[in-house]
Amino acid sequence: MPIPEAMAYLMLRPLLDDVAADDMCGVTTNQVFPTTEKWHPLLMEALSGIPDVQAGDSVWWHCDSDPQRRADRGPAGLGQPHVHPRRPLVRAHERYVDNVRRAFLTGSSPGDFPEKHYERTWKG
Repeated sequence: MPIPEAMAYLMLRPLLDDVAADDMCGVTTNQVFPTTEKWHPLLMEALSGIPDVQAGDSVWWHCDSDPQRRADRGPAGLGQPHVHPRRPLVRAHERYVDNVRRAFLTGSSPGDFPEKHYERTWKG
């Protein structure tokens, strides 16, 4: 969704008049903000795919929004994105990179992602 204001809309959507006071439009603790046809039909029209990526390419999305992975990828249509940010080389970041490396090698979700571990049982 190449719309800068989309994140603000997702965050404010539960406050609009057509949403029950106890409904958060699918938002839950420790999960990304979901984008759904039910609550965000206009945003769904703005979904745009990315081309196949090659070595050196990067794909960007807001860290609190759902990257809308294709449903036909991987077992049960699931895939766990791994984020590799650029940071100054300090001890705390070295530990972070080491933790992400271990998660990647075991197919686990990194510590700053929901604990789904989708890829632990993937073969090949």
